[in-house]
Amino acid sequence: MNINDKSKSFAVNQNERFQMFWLSPTLFVIGLVLLGGASGIIISSIIAISEKRRLRKSVLSFLLIAFSTSLPELSVAVNSIVIENMAVSLGDNTWFYTCSLEKTNQQKS
Repeated sequence: MNINDKSKSFAVNQNERFQMFWLSPTLFVIGLVLLGGASGIIISSIIAISEKRRLRKSVLSFLLIAFSTSLPELSVAVNSIVIENMAVSLGDNTWFYTCSLEKTNQQKS
């Protein structure tokens, strides 16, 4: 590798860094705008459902909060099924048992 090759690779790295410098904040702003729009749609939908079904808005809000706080765990469980690593979805509460299962599986191999 001569000096010209090194300078070309440095120029590519600088170009990639410049693109990433603008890409991350741009995606962040786009995500915030989409989040704001989606929250407005969800709130208007909850109000419409509560008026149609004659339910309290607070009940539907609690259901929405319960669903949205369970989404991260659901995504971890689905991802662990896809990558075929069920120990990931067991969680932090069963860390000891997860380690025990892994040691048992390693000893069988």
